[in-house]
Amino acid sequence: MILSMGNIYCHLIGYQLSAENANERNLITGTRYLNIQGMLPFENLTADYVRETNNHVLYRVTPIFEKDYLLALGVQMEALSVEDNGDGIKYNVFCYNIQPGVVIDYSTGDNRSDGSITVKAAPTQGTTAHNETVATTYILNTHTKKFHIPSCSSVKKMKDKNKCEFTGSREEAIAQGYSPCQRCIGK
Repeated sequence: MILSMGNIYCHLIGYQLSAENANERNLITGTRYLNIQGMLPFENLTADYVRETNNHVLYRVTPIFEKDYLLALGVQMEALSVEDNGDGIKYNVFCYNIQPGVVIDYSTGDNRSDGSITVKAAPTQGTTAHNETVATTYILNTHTKKFHIPSCSSVKKMKDKNKCEFTGSREEAIAQGYSPCQRCIGK
């Protein structure tokens, strides 16, 4: 079964750092996993540092391609805070352009299920759709009723008594009365 990745774009330099949304030179085709689990925690870390200190950060994101592949294998993210010579922010990481449960042919962009998840076909006349559910670990804030990815900067600020680890789907967290954090998960 072919899973369409569709037009899934990732900002190379995150919107919270560039305030650019449609600059084609700042976009690559990437998976949701690359964007949310890979890049977003580092973008938020950097944005929070700049906002809290008003210091500068040397920042670079480089897509890594192999041969003449159509899709990047991932991105290399580098950052160094200037005024404190890296004491505030210093990292050099590689974030993989992968998606759990999906095998991707980076040379062509073709992709398919690896068989570890069940994908339901689109509903036909007279049937109802069933959404795929993938278990993810979230941190629930029992006070604000928001859920976050574990690396979200809001989790660090959360009181321990309000933290609760939850493993399940986004839909299950919402069904339990929680709403997604706008910073790390989105709408």
